[in-house]
Amino acid sequence: MRSKENANDYRYFPDPDLLPIRTDAQTLARIAASIPPLPDTRRRKYMDQFGLSPYHSERLALNRALSDFFEQAAEFTAYKQILASFLLSEVSRLMNGEEESEIAAKPAQLATLADMLGTGRINGGGAKKLIGALWGTEADPADLVSQLGLAQVNDRDTLFGLARRAVQESPDMVADYRSGKQAALKAIMGWAMAAAKGKANPELLQECLLNELGH
Repeated sequence: MRSKENANDYRYFPDPDLLPIRTDAQTLARIAASIPPLPDTRRRKYMDQFGLSPYHSERLALNRALSDFFEQAAEFTAYKQILASFLLSEVSRLMNGEEESEIAAKPAQLATLADMLGTGRINGGGAKKLIGALWGTEADPADLVSQLGLAQVNDRDTLFGLARRAVQESPDMVADYRSGKQAALKAIMGWAMAAAKGKANPELLQECLLNELGH
């Protein structure tokens, strides 16, 4: 094929040699710094530096929008695992699972939400209502918790009273539980949570219920 290069009708035009590209170390460093980290680098960072589970680290690293948002919000909260879990569940749901969708909340807002979940000021149900209320607003999450009555009930006396009512109002379910049907405990818990409008601390409420049931 190379013999055709000298043929009159071949129209061969030799390409010139590419000139060497000369740059300095500072420019190379600036270019390198502008390149976003690869997913595997992020995944290892989330496990090693932030203490996230392998599952949450992997899922975050594969979603650039959530990953960038997480790193900004993580600066404001010690509850990084809670933050990651909430981003991958409720925030992802509000984004309709589309990576390019806008996250209509501020990193500091989600960090505050994670703090309130981590310290027990709100429970999971309250957090879902809270993210819906603050989505697309500049509202302070703490103010919304007060305005919407989302604060979790942690007072043991209140929860013991609620557990006592649940046992008194659910004799059939109590009998089922005492006969060995563990599923009945969930039903009694459901009654108590409904009576508390979903605001009871579920761990403490179950502890109070078990106490009332004789455990």
